[in-house]
Amino acid sequence: MPVIDMHAHAFPEKIMEKAVINLEEFYGLEIPNRGDLEGLLTAADEAGVEKIALHIAATKPSQVRQANDWIAAAVATYPDRLIGFGTVHPYYEDYKAELERMATLGLRGVKFHPELQNYVLDEERAMALYEAIGDRFIIMFHMGDERSHRSAPARLARVLETFPHLRVIAAHLGGYESWEEARKYLYGKNLYLDTSSALWCMKPEEAAELIRAHGVDKVFFGSDYPVATPGEELERLHALPLTEEEKEKILYTNALRLLRE
Repeated sequence: MPVIDMHAHAFPEKIMEKAVINLEEFYGLEIPNRGDLEGLLTAADEAGVEKIALHIAATKPSQVRQANDWIAAAVATYPDRLIGFGTVHPYYEDYKAELERMATLGLRGVKFHPELQNYVLDEERAMALYEAIGDRFIIMFHMGDERSHRSAPARLARVLETFPHLRVIAAHLGGYESWEEARKYLYGKNLYLDTSSALWCMKPEEAAELIRAHGVDKVFFGSDYPVATPGEELERLHALPLTEEEKEKILYTNALRLLRE
């Protein structure tokens, strides 16, 4: 069964160690993987992953251009393996020009992480940025965090009501630690979910029920590397009480359909 990993991260060599430490401290996790691109590709090969959506999020406006250049260079080096998701910080002044540059670089999506980028998902400056993005890029939102509510599902619901044409993926089954709120505000609406950093938090039966509640045709597989490897997350996905047809949609055909739009 072919696999597309729609949610993975790697970092430039010079910041890789610091980036992983920051993630460990922020989430209170022990991350065993280094966060390097070669490590991600090796882990993907071992798991039989065909393509990987590579994400990066600029935590400061000053990091935007450099981060996008690195993602574009990685994709240029591995064009048959990587799908580039760049970054724009909501407080980056010349975001319209950067969106044009990202299109020129061949990036397919934009990653937002309200907690790490220190903004509120539906604040005014962010809404202006989403309007500028429109349907040109796929948008991946980190979703859910009980400590801050910056990326609460209700906030994304407001964004979708305002801009129904956006192509949105809500990570972590719509809201890490906030799945009931995600069900209330997001499930069944015109957006996609991914399975990253969610399956280890719940029983297989619960995860399968959430996936079906939103719609199997609108869910993607994601590993959230370096938090977990693609192989580890594939084991969790295959343990869900879903049919082989449902798993194939989540692992491959749903993502392929979106990427061909």
